[in-house]
Amino acid sequence: MKAEELMIGDWGNIYVFPNENPKDKDLFPAKITAILTPTASESSGDTIECMFTALDGTGGVGYASRPPETFLPIPLTAEILEKNGLRKVTLNGEKGSKQDYYIDTHIVGYYNMDALTRVHASPIVYDIKQKWLFVDDKSLCRIELMCPYVHTLQHALRLCGIDKKIVL
Repeated sequence: MKAEELMIGDWGNIYVFPNENPKDKDLFPAKITAILTPTASESSGDTIECMFTALDGTGGVGYASRPPETFLPIPLTAEILEKNGLRKVTLNGEKGSKQDYYIDTHIVGYYNMDALTRVHASPIVYDIKQKWLFVDDKSLCRIELMCPYVHTLQHALRLCGIDKKIVL
């Protein structure tokens, strides 16, 4: 990834021991705490500062500095969506097919648009199969976009002024 694609507070994965033949067991979720861009006189590239939590149950916290291209996106999964208060609903689609969505827990209602049954929630709807996000905060912001990763969900919510802390 490039530094321009990231924001402070984004979640991603880093290898804690990148120079020692990294293995998947060394891959940890990390939250960006700073994005550093060198001045013209410095020869090093961009770096990101991350905080990560040990997954061994000890609750230990570590910090790491890495180039942005080593920051790996976390796929947005049903488990992550459910941990963050979205619930699964299954609706009838075209020709009797079923379509799964994850919606914010306070559902407002349903409407029919272009012969497709869609769910209208306030403010978040996520199509798990197509990786498509719909955000409508009922005021100034309404967006629809591809959203395959946790950090892209964070960016979309921030864009609409929705301050939602993401839990992994």
